[in-house]
Amino acid sequence: MVFDLPLSAPVERIDWFKPIFFDPAGHPVYQSGIRVNSILQPINNDGQSVFANLFAAGTILAGGDFLRELSLEGIALATGYKVGEMVAS
Repeated sequence: MVFDLPLSAPVERIDWFKPIFFDPAGHPVYQSGIRVNSILQPINNDGQSVFANLFAAGTILAGGDFLRELSLEGIALATGYKVGEMVAS
């Protein structure tokens, strides 16, 4: 773990993938990552910000299936831009 941040991911490896390779809902392992609040600060399991000066951007974010959505670069650019704006202000 980086910065001892909790990861949102299936606990058991058997739950990482669904039985159907091209499952329309995707695979849970690809939705794993770091949960964040509305200003992209990593949060703990209680929904509280872990560090006031730490932000997460790109495909490290939990909840999206960036491969299936074909949004890898879009998510990286949009969240990186937003974090850059917040850090600069």
